[in-house]
Amino acid sequence: MGHLFVEFFQNTGFYLCDYRYIIMILIGFVFIYLGIVKDYEPLLLVPIGFGMLVGNIPIFKGLGLGIYETNSVLHYLYFGVTQGIYPPLIFLGIGAMTDFSTLLARPVLMLLGAAAQTGVFLTFLGALALGFAPNEAASIGIIGGADGPTAIFLTAKLSPHLIGPIAVAAYSYMALVPVIQPPIMRLLTTRKERLIRMEEPRVVGKKEKVIFPIVAFLLCCFLAPAALPLLGMLCFGNLLKEAVVTERLAQTARTSLIDIATILLGLTVGASTQGDVFLTPASIKIFVLGAGSFGVATAAGLIFAKIMNLFLKTKINPLLGAAGVSAVPDSARVVQMVGQKEDPVETRMKAGFIYVGPVGDYGWSHAHDQGRIFAEKQLPWLDTVIVESVSESDSARIIDRLVQEQKCDVVFTTSFGYMNDTVAAGAKYPDNIFMHCSGFKRAENVGTYFGDLYQMYYLNGIMAGVLTKTNKIGYVAAFPIPELIRHINAYALGLKAVNPDAKVHVKWTYAWYGPDKAKEAAQALIAEGCDALAFTEDTPAVIEVGQEHSEMGKQIYTFSHYSPMQPYGVDSVVSGQLMDWGGIYVKILKSIKDKTWDNKDIWWLAKEKAAMLGGAPGEIINPKFVDDLKKAMVNSKEFGKISAYDLILKRYAQMQQGVDIFDPYDGPIKDNKGVVRIKQGTRASKGELLSIDYYVDNVEGSIPK
Repeated sequence: MGHLFVEFFQNTGFYLCDYRYIIMILIGFVFIYLGIVKDYEPLLLVPIGFGMLVGNIPIFKGLGLGIYETNSVLHYLYFGVTQGIYPPLIFLGIGAMTDFSTLLARPVLMLLGAAAQTGVFLTFLGALALGFAPNEAASIGIIGGADGPTAIFLTAKLSPHLIGPIAVAAYSYMALVPVIQPPIMRLLTTRKERLIRMEEPRVVGKKEKVIFPIVAFLLCCFLAPAALPLLGMLCFGNLLKEAVVTERLAQTARTSLIDIATILLGLTVGASTQGDVFLTPASIKIFVLGAGSFGVATAAGLIFAKIMNLFLKTKINPLLGAAGVSAVPDSARVVQMVGQKEDPVETRMKAGFIYVGPVGDYGWSHAHDQGRIFAEKQLPWLDTVIVESVSESDSARIIDRLVQEQKCDVVFTTSFGYMNDTVAAGAKYPDNIFMHCSGFKRAENVGTYFGDLYQMYYLNGIMAGVLTKTNKIGYVAAFPIPELIRHINAYALGLKAVNPDAKVHVKWTYAWYGPDKAKEAAQALIAEGCDALAFTEDTPAVIEVGQEHSEMGKQIYTFSHYSPMQPYGVDSVVSGQLMDWGGIYVKILKSIKDKTWDNKDIWWLAKEKAAMLGGAPGEIINPKFVDDLKKAMVNSKEFGKISAYDLILKRYAQMQQGVDIFDPYDGPIKDNKGVVRIKQGTRASKGELLSIDYYVDNVEGSIPK
């Protein structure tokens, strides 16, 4: 019986274990601790740390279990590391996340990134001096770039036997940016320099952002063809993001794809650190050289920024030099943190904004971002960060990131579908404040706000009613929620006020950002005889369809939504609805700063100058259609016989005075089944408008359930 126990014990990892495995397992515990408890790059350190545990379970050779055994599952997964497959996929995701606007607005900052690469070259020389071969020294030097995927990709090509120690060193120093960089920053800069406030960069247009990744790719890869796999994927990912029409691909690249590649890379790199292979004098030298490389890179960026200030009229804060290393986004975050600590004026506030679509140049998310930019300019103590194109199913993860990693004090979630995750976050983070746009659920630290456009839709409906030749009016809508039902009905009520015979026909796309679906819906409505189209979705697709038909001789009237979209349909856009979120954001953020904030719902309309009429800045109606509206005479109970143009101006002026003067939802109003919903002499309450679930009597069809 005893010999059976001995044989069993000799086949366990306990028997095969030696001190090297124990050391590496302890290091794995440290990585996991730093990732989970200290929140140091958890998406990297947790997979690497657990991989270290996996790779340091002592096993018999030849059983096909270890990562270095050619017939093992781990070895097949490790193939993506040794052959450089995972790093380009990660770069694709990074490109789809990155906004190069600041770089394009201030190209001179590119020099800081170049200066920070000094650490690469000095470490290369140091590695040669310590006896490493030139190919090994090059792989070690790249640690100074503080970019894990690049270090792995280069090492896989030049020194595959060093992937383990180089990858672990690179990711270790990336994760320790908050520990390594601040002392160097404070040592090499004066307090006066750290207090330099830089001007807001210019706004970069969509064309620039689309052209940049193409030009950057061609220029850089012609100069250095070896950069093709990484730089090509980075630029391609950024093009997917900025092109807007490929948003679905960009969303996949920056979420699922990069997460899968990161998991596989981290786990297998960690598993490659087997104690009997990893713990060598060479590994120790690599760690020492890596630390030196990272420190030199940080210092070089800081010093070069100080040198640049000798020649620049508009000074830059030299702390930006530390962000020249490629530890994205931690270096930038640490730079901001150090700068904020030096600010002597007042405590700063950081606000995070989550958008359902890309910021782009138009639509819902663009309008919110314009409001954010306005607030940042008005409030010198405010710092902001955005995350765009967040699916409603992914909002909880992004909220966690903004609170845990970005250290936001307040988070604005700007889509109805984020509501439940926002309320849950309020319970999870009681010390933070959350503001949800367009929802109705609140909590002690969760408020709601909205700027509604239903009044503008009413005015658009008046225009459609007098311009239509077919009495068929189309509406392209994203989701059947109260906000959109409210807009459709207001549009129909304006229509009915001047043309009782006209009817509204609705097509649903089930996508906030779906240009292809919106175009298909618009074409279908036109095919059914509609000659005027309004919409609630986040692209100018409907307008582009209207413009195409108008150019071919079939006049289609369209109405811009949320942003000035008239340039997309100069012959089609009659007017539209514009939203100014700036005032709302300033009000909310000031109240939080002054500690007067409460969770009461904020509801701004035309009176508060949130909702505005028009499809272009300064034009409430496209001049092309003004004469037609002036010629069209209508009967009004209040004003008698009046031109449609004058009626629109009078109603708009009343709306700007407040709902007590005039509101589209004044009774009597029936639904399209004949039921009186708002009685004569009454007006729909705010609560009724926020929960509206019926079509008024001149809207065809029924609301999808």
